[in-house]
This record gives sequence, C-alpha cells and structure tokens, in this order.
Amino acid sequence: MRTVMTQLKRIGVSAAEVDFQDTWQRATVGVAVVAPQYSQLQRLVRSVEVSLRALDEIELLEVHVSHLERPE
Repeated sequence: MRTVMTQLKRIGVSAAEVDFQDTWQRATVGVAVVAPQYSQLQRLVRSVEVSLRALDEIELLEVHVSHLERPE
C-alpha cells in the first residue's frame, strides 16, 4: 500500500485507503482531484489510472470516476 500512496503523492492528488483496512492483500483507495478546467481534471484522473496499472505489485480491479461541476 505504501507504494501506491507514494505514487499518488507524486502525481499530486489526495488519496486515502477507504475500505478493507483490516484485510490482507486487498484495499480500496479513494482519490480526490480538484482542477480549474475539465481537461486538466481528465488528465489527472488518467495519470492516476496509468500510474497504478504500471505498478507490478498491485492488480487494479476497478476504476470508478464521478465529478461535480461548479454551478454557474
């Protein structure tokens, strides 16, 4: 888990283990990203996914993305 959190910190996103803390070899990680433009947000989210998939010591099972837009 330390490798995952270190990688996410390098990208510049906030992350926390949000489920399965007491389960060996399993974790759910929540990531929060804030960006002034949607295109920037998409790039950051894609960077997170690509970086995690590149780690040999983990298997990324699922990615779910949701976003909130600022009301105008």
